[in-house]
Amino acid sequence: MRSVEKMKPYQRKVLQMKSIKAGTIGLALALLLVSSALALSGDEVLQKVQEAMRPGQDMTATERMTITAPDGSAEVLEVVIYQKGGKMLMRITKPEEFAGIAVLVLPREQGGEETWLYLPAFRDVKQILAQGLSEGFVGSDFAYEDLTLSYTDKYDVTEMTEEGGQYILSLTPKPDAGLSYSGARMWADKGTFLPTRAEFSDRQGQLFKVMTLSEVQAFPSTSDPQRSYPTPTRIEMDNVKTGSKTVIELLKVEYDTGLSDDFFTVRNLKRGSA
Repeated sequence: MRSVEKMKPYQRKVLQMKSIKAGTIGLALALLLVSSALALSGDEVLQKVQEAMRPGQDMTATERMTITAPDGSAEVLEVVIYQKGGKMLMRITKPEEFAGIAVLVLPREQGGEETWLYLPAFRDVKQILAQGLSEGFVGSDFAYEDLTLSYTDKYDVTEMTEEGGQYILSLTPKPDAGLSYSGARMWADKGTFLPTRAEFSDRQGQLFKVMTLSEVQAFPSTSDPQRSYPTPTRIEMDNVKTGSKTVIELLKVEYDTGLSDDFFTVRNLKRGSA
């Protein structure tokens, strides 16, 4: 091969252009490989969605729940929620006729979860069995199975697409999940992984309920004020078949307050606040 020094000027220029082209192609291939390595699977996206909805070590929130019947009449409740990982305790504080009603969700070691309900009027704690999980919590459009955030334990991702800065996940219930839905579609923000919309289908595959999450705000960690967690402050569940809807509005949120695991017990359902 002729040395570069002995080449004529136009020959050196051609060689340089070939070298630049080869380098550009190599860089493009390298970027493509990196992009492929960083691409997330549908299951990984769903895991990140679950983590985004359970930020920090724990959370305590006060919420206003407005339940609107098909005829337009409404019932307004105030609810306090305590959450730590897969554990959740939800207690109604207002109005008086509902005050004290509480729900506890605990993850099982073998997978899945168990749900307990406390009715102060009867001083009774009972476990909600699988056939009762599709019932609405105190008549709301949020069923007991909707209250938890264990997406990865309940659903398989059968398809994922991307559009408008969002992941769109097609979800199928796991065989042992015991859900009343035949499937769901979820939209999640690509930046925060927070879900923005979810559509649930009934057992016949027809659209049943639509959940929208909006008005995201960042709330600081109590233990580390330098950290903050983006949180949807409005969640709406619309029943497209009956015309009823339930809106949850966050009035106060605190993260990383140091809730103990011992707080999330069946015995504590009958007690007051933390």
